[in-house]
Amino acid sequence: MRFNKLWVGFVAGLSLPVLALVIFFTYSFKTLSISDFFMMIQKMDILTQTLTFCILPSFLSFFVFYWKQYNKAAQGVVLSTMLLTITLVIINF
Repeated sequence: MRFNKLWVGFVAGLSLPVLALVIFFTYSFKTLSISDFFMMIQKMDILTQTLTFCILPSFLSFFVFYWKQYNKAAQGVVLSTMLLTITLVIINF
């Protein structure tokens, strides 16, 4: 039960999207720099779709915490996902 803490879920919910973005960048665009990568996806108008795709691994961590009945950690994942979603809404406007 040591993983049943709000901060564990919050950190997992924030770090998994970043890890997914790094993996996506590494395997898809090896020749671009990170700034060129963000400029390219912004020019192609797929920034929101890319960042939304990167949030998906958070749902996997939510279900793992939920199945193991780590309710506090699952709440932390929901909290971080809501924070990232609000950030995406702000970016779009």
